[in-house]
Formats: sequence, C-alpha cells, structure tokens
Amino acid sequence: MTNTLIISDDSAKASILGKIIEGIASVSYCGVDESAAKISEGGFDIVIIYLPLTENIDRVLQLIVFAKTQSSVIITGTLDETDLVYRCFDNGATEVLITPFSEGLVKLRVTGVIKKRIATLQTTANELKAERGKYRMLFENMNSGFTLFRVQDNKIFLENANSKVLESFPKTRGVKFGCDLGATLPKFYEAFADDVFKVNNTGESLRYEKNFDLINRYMSFNFYRSEPGYVAMLAQDLTEKRLAEKRTVELSYQIKKQFKDLDNKAYELDKAKKQLELFLEGSNDGTWNFDVADNKLTVNLQYRRQLGYEDDENAFVKPSDFVNVISDDENKQKFQTFYDGVKEGKIDMINEELKVRCKDGTEKWMLVKCVVKRDENGRAIRVAGVNTDISERKAYEETLNHKSEELQKANDTKNMFISIIAHDLRNPFNAIIGLTEILRKREAVINDPKANELSGVILQSAKTTYDMLNNLLLWCRSQQNTIAFEPEELNLHYTVDEALSEVKGQAQKKHIMLINRTSTSDTIWADAQMLQTIIRNITVNSVKYTNEGGLITVAAEWSPDGIDVIVEDNGVGMNQETVDKLLVVSRNRSTVGTAGEQGSGMGLLICKEFIGRHHGKIKIESEVGKGTKFIITFPHNG
Repeated sequence: MTNTLIISDDSAKASILGKIIEGIASVSYCGVDESAAKISEGGFDIVIIYLPLTENIDRVLQLIVFAKTQSSVIITGTLDETDLVYRCFDNGATEVLITPFSEGLVKLRVTGVIKKRIATLQTTANELKAERGKYRMLFENMNSGFTLFRVQDNKIFLENANSKVLESFPKTRGVKFGCDLGATLPKFYEAFADDVFKVNNTGESLRYEKNFDLINRYMSFNFYRSEPGYVAMLAQDLTEKRLAEKRTVELSYQIKKQFKDLDNKAYELDKAKKQLELFLEGSNDGTWNFDVADNKLTVNLQYRRQLGYEDDENAFVKPSDFVNVISDDENKQKFQTFYDGVKEGKIDMINEELKVRCKDGTEKWMLVKCVVKRDENGRAIRVAGVNTDISERKAYEETLNHKSEELQKANDTKNMFISIIAHDLRNPFNAIIGLTEILRKREAVINDPKANELSGVILQSAKTTYDMLNNLLLWCRSQQNTIAFEPEELNLHYTVDEALSEVKGQAQKKHIMLINRTSTSDTIWADAQMLQTIIRNITVNSVKYTNEGGLITVAAEWSPDGIDVIVEDNGVGMNQETVDKLLVVSRNRSTVGTAGEQGSGMGLLICKEFIGRHHGKIKIESEVGKGTKFIITFPHNG
C-alpha cells in the first residue's frame, strides 16, 4: 500500500482527511515543525500539505521544494486561493485538493497521483534494466580483458570474465564461473596466483608489463581489490604498440628529414605568395569587388592610385563613392543603367568607358570591365571588375589603333583569370587526386621510397581537402535550401551497408571494426541520399576519434517517437562542454583525430541540417575515455 504523510498543525482536520484516504493508502501524520525531519526519514510516496495557503504560502513552498525530490506532493486550497495554488504548481506540487473536501473527489485525486507514482517507478525500473544491458554490452566489448577473482580459504575462484579473456587465454572457453582456478585452469592459476593473493592481503593495487609466454604476447596487467576477498584484473595486449614504437624509432630520422624538406617548401610558398601580392599591388589596373548584400565595395591600391586617393584607405567603400567621381551626367547615366540592369537580372557583364574626375580635379578615361555572380534564383550576389586607365589611349586613339588587339587580348586574359577564380574549385582537386593515385599505382616502377611516401601524403591531403570542400559546398547548398528532399520508404539495413562501405577504407587503415547491427527487416521513411550522408558523416567522425583496433556499431531501436538510428564508438569521448559546442555553427571547431586526421567540422553540421529536414532529432551521449553515442530519431512516416 502507498505510504502517505499528512502535514498539518490541525490534528482534527488532518484526521478527517486521513480517514477519507486510509482505504487506499497507509497514512502517517506530523506537524509543520516536525515535517522536515519526518520527510528526511524517507519512505513516503505521497506528502499532503494541509495548511491554509494564504497564511502559510512561504512555508508551503519550502516544504514542496524539500519533499518533491522523493515524493509526489499534494496541497490543499480553496477556490479563492487560485493564484497561490498556481505558485505551488510552479514549485513542483503534483495535485491540489479543494476544500471543503468531497470524499469521492479526494479519493479520485489521490488515486490518480498514486497511479502516476507507480507508473514513474515502473519507468525508472525499465530504464535501470536497459542501462544494465548497455553496461553489459560495454563490458563484453571493451578493449581490455577483465577478470574477477574470489579469494576464499586460501583458494582462488574464477568469479567472472569478459569475452576478451575467454577468447585469448587457452582452455578458458566454456569454463563455468565460480570454478576453483587451481583445479580447473592450473596454468592460469600459476600465472596469477601470487599477484592475486598479494593484492587481496595488502589491498594495494599492482601494475606491470611483461612478455606473457602463455599466449606469446607482450601484456600489461592491472590488479586491484574491489572489496576484501575480490580481486579484479585488467589485461591489455601491448604487442602492436611495442612494434609501433619500434617502427617509430626506425622512421624518426626520415620524418625529421621530411619536416626539413617541408620547411623549405613552406619558405618557397611564402616567397611565391609575397611575389604574387607584390604583382597585384604593382599592377597598372585597379581591381574591385562589390558585395551586393552588404553594399560594400573593396578596391586595391592601384584603384585608389589611379584617382589620386592612394593615401586614403576609406576613399572607396560603397558604390556611391565611385558614382561621385564620374565626371558628367552622360557617364553617370551609363553607370545607373548598368546598376539597374544588374539588380533586375538583365545585365551580367559590362565593358564601358567612363570619364572620371580625380582628387586633384583632372579627368581620366577608365575602361570598366566587370562580371556579375548570381545565385540559383538569379539574384546578383557579387560584382567583380577591373578599371583600366585608358586616358592616353583616348588622347592618341588614332596612333594607337594597332595596339588595340593586344590590349583586347590582355583584357580577355584578365577576364579568363577572373572566371577561373570564380569557377568551382573542385576540378583542380580532382586532377591532383587522379594524378597522385596514378603515382601510387606505379610505386614499383618509380622505385623511390621518398617519392612514393610523399605522393601518399599529397594524395591523403588532397582527398582530405576535397572532402572538406565537398562538405562546405554541401553545407552552402543546404543553407540555400537548394537540395531536393524526396523521402520514401527505405530498407534501413541496406542503406546503412551502403554508407559504411564508403567509410570502410578509412576504418581499415586504423583497424577499426564497423558493424551493422540493424535488421534486414527494418524500414525507415527518409530521403536516401540524405540518410546515407548522415550515417556516413557521423561514422567518419567516429573513425576519426577512435583509436586503432576500436569498434563502431550502427543499430536501430523503435520508440513511440519513431525509429532511433544509433551510431556508437568506443573512442576517446568528449566532455559535456565539447558536446554542447558540437552542433553550433558559431562554436564548432574541429580537432585533430587520434591518427592526426584533419577536418573542418562541417560534416556534423550537415547532419544536423539533414536531420532537421526530416523533422528528426539528434542526441549525443559521450564520456571521456569511453566513447560517444549519436542517437538520431526519425519520426514515423516523416
């Protein structure tokens, strides 16, 4: 029966209320002064605060806050105390009994609270059961071997062990837990008995590394006493780590030399960059860029120098600044016609000669060339151009006509240069990747370890940058809402298989296992391309932050809200501060992966966008050193 505590300084009234509910609850009583101590004793499912609200509202609110952590709280009140009742609800009260009492209504209200209490406790029990299953799964899939020994009567018993131990040590598979270790597994007993007895007797932890001849591996062992009579052992295989350390030492000299070569190349690149900047600033042409959305004009030094404003960096910051230097109404009308045509979508480029007035009052002729960049809807977003001083050409046009073809070729070259800059950046990366892949395939022919290794570095860098560029372009398209959304009923298992196949190569490099635990009968209502992108990007992120030999699983669970697609790894994990920043554009910052992988952080932001298009939700659970779980909920039928 539900335990109920009635708090009241009027024992007679409290007794009346208690008799009403004593058939459905076990009732206890106490005054206000003893209430805190009584509640602290615990064991009450319901606390009824039977006090006049008007005279005792502050004390009632305090009692609600104190009691609600372990009990459901019911208050009493009159119809005239509605505002105070709402304050009680805001503080955590569960129900209100209106006085004077109606016996049937009181029983109904209290019964309702009892049922809610029972439902809450049942939900909690189910959650605990589910958590226990999760921890068991983690226990079985942890990288380290775990063994629990029980010491009793100078004997050691095998109390428990995970699959890592049972699969690694000879003759342990099929052994029943609770067996006498010395009698059942004598070699196992001989290897660890002294350490187990020592830790159990002293209570001090023990750790060491050694070549473990029993399984011919180099191992680390950690022993600690969880409680008297119970000793736990964590065993980890360090063989590959030792081999890797040896390889690292052997390659140290080569790496140092490569760094020196990279430093030299960085110096040459910086030198080339400065030369290019000097070339642009020393050019005879003034270049400019107009951002339509921000109404901002950006010009180079030569642009200002042409008009005598080389010492004034703020001379040309908006289009009106250029209009003000146009010398006559005819030329101003040319510029206005062009500006209107750009906004209306009628003009995409200009090649006009305009007369302008310099700072000192003299006039020059400028050949103004520009192109218009538009978005998918045809709106002008950027105008870029070059101003060429053609004053001498205009003055001596007859004598310089033979030079016009050369000038036109030069201007065509500039236009081609501008077009290349504005063009899609992906084509050069495709060429680099293709060429380096050819080099990699011809390693045996080239027979130059350094060249082969550098080609591998270039290929990986190009692929990484290409992936970052693709993510950036995909992000921009998603922000502009230009990606078609075509949901349909999909087989989740096969869709996950396709997504994981694209990540398989990266995972294999780190010896990470990818497991698709979805059922072949699982279906989901989603856009196929978006769903594959979500699973692929999250799995790529998991691979990046999972150590060598790790595990990444993709599973599905049905819930009332829809279907949960769960991507879980046993990688390095994150603290809560990092989790909170992960899906925020202004705060997301990519960090280096466990193998030095680079990234832009755009992949997860794209996932968030695509999940939003499905009206879904994403939840991230992570713990430093244990791994991360991404839970994506897709609603039923979209």
